[in-house]
Amino acid sequence: MRFPVELRYADTDQMGLIYFVRHLIYADEAIGKFLKSLGIDLLSLEKSGIYTAVVHADIDFKRPLRYGEYSEVDVDMEKIGTSSISFKFSVYGNGELKSMGRIVYVFINNKGVRVEIPADIKERLEKYLYRISN
Repeated sequence: MRFPVELRYADTDQMGLIYFVRHLIYADEAIGKFLKSLGIDLLSLEKSGIYTAVVHADIDFKRPLRYGEYSEVDVDMEKIGTSSISFKFSVYGNGELKSMGRIVYVFINNKGVRVEIPADIKERLEKYLYRISN
């Protein structure tokens, strides 16, 4: 799924390019929108004592992303584990691929200990994977 992201002037570096770490922030925002589109509300999950934390992130930069470009992030779920979800993402500016990478989130309790993905969330994620694979 592809989601628009807003590039802010404050996101630029001294060369006028979008600062590199912002690509990961845009990807994280798009993943949040992706989960919300599946009916998964992270805020409600946190209120129940279950949180998500990034345990891995990698990114390859292809071209500079510049303030003023129309930007979108394409999100694809790569893998669902027992306690983690892996996503692939691609950041576009004016339709051109700017960066791509992967982010892995793990579900934890309020003490930072891994917990299994709640059954209702895992079911929604698996339904999505089934729907796109058929």
